[in-house]
Amino acid sequence: MDLTSGESSPGRRGILQLAGPDAPKLVQGLITNDIIHLTDAKASLAAGFLTSKGRLITESVITIATDAKEAPHGGPDKFFLDVPVEVKEGLVRHLGLFKLRAKVVITDLTATARVCVVLGLPDEAAADLDEVKKHWTGRGEEVLGLGPDPRIALPGQHPLGIRAIVTPSDAYSFFCSQQQQQEHQQQPREVYEALRFMHGIGEGPDLIERLPSECNLDFIHAVNFHKGCYLGQELTARTQFKGVIRKRLLPFFFLPSSSSSSSPEAEVEVEGAQPVGHLSDFLPSPDACPFMASPLVPCSSSSSSSSKGAEIVDEVTGKTVGSIVSCAKGSNLGLALLRLEPLLAGGKEVRLVVAGKEGKEGGEEGGKEQQVVRAFLPPWWPTDLDLGTGKVPS
Repeated sequence: MDLTSGESSPGRRGILQLAGPDAPKLVQGLITNDIIHLTDAKASLAAGFLTSKGRLITESVITIATDAKEAPHGGPDKFFLDVPVEVKEGLVRHLGLFKLRAKVVITDLTATARVCVVLGLPDEAAADLDEVKKHWTGRGEEVLGLGPDPRIALPGQHPLGIRAIVTPSDAYSFFCSQQQQQEHQQQPREVYEALRFMHGIGEGPDLIERLPSECNLDFIHAVNFHKGCYLGQELTARTQFKGVIRKRLLPFFFLPSSSSSSSPEAEVEVEGAQPVGHLSDFLPSPDACPFMASPLVPCSSSSSSSSKGAEIVDEVTGKTVGSIVSCAKGSNLGLALLRLEPLLAGGKEVRLVVAGKEGKEGGEEGGKEQQVVRAFLPPWWPTDLDLGTGKVPS
């Protein structure tokens, strides 16, 4: 699956190549993770770039180049930053501010290379990256970097697949143009987006200026609390060791109402439901495909995108418990920044108030349009989370 092509496709990714003996040293002082751990044995890692105030500039997936060598100060001398295409140019300027005379060349490969993902491989097959590489080399494409998606891992599987930085051959690019429609039908980008939202992984400009802990970067192994200094470390470390994380990013469903649902399968019984469940609560069986879960239904992108920033309130108390951060294109999935303690410890239903739709449009004169949402915990979330602090006890 190609995550780079398509101007209007959701979740589009850009590619920056950093090469030179000072490349790892430059990035080490700017990311939340430890670039020294990026080796042939650990071919990819997740990290965040922060402002001096500890707020996110962007999340990223860093992949070692297949022809990389060890740099003089440790770490690979060549690697790729896989970042949202919307923040790519800003990140280049950010890197340029700290590059100075460092021996590193920053190259934008977005126009000539692609971020690709292979999903559904069993753990044994995913462990043999040389075999996975043949998925592309067998079609005449050059694999510049390859590694499992480092953000989440479950026993026996990589839920978000194997990521690769690939340069397509001219012949295959022509072949793809002839078969593009068929391939997109087999594995559309929206399916990958729904999978990412199912697992509660935030990406893109919706995370800008948010705290890395709120966006679960500490949960997805994107923050190393034992490395040396980096830009924005002070607030990140203070939050981890002395602070409290009251809100975190959680996935949720917009639940279809019986009046708007055209199929009985799309109707969901929510009376007496807890505000936050587990992903397995929505699945017919543990072996079922997540996309067959009844709460997941197709919907127009315009209806969901208009809900960004809307408040989520406890209908009984009227208190705000969070707000919507991002909505998936083509489905009723979303990500919201939610207060942990009242949701996970309480038993009341949570409803969404869509901002800006008042009066007659809200269903009740002078009121606001309301829609039920149901948040849930991804299967990879820590089970020993302390609701009082929002952190896992050390």
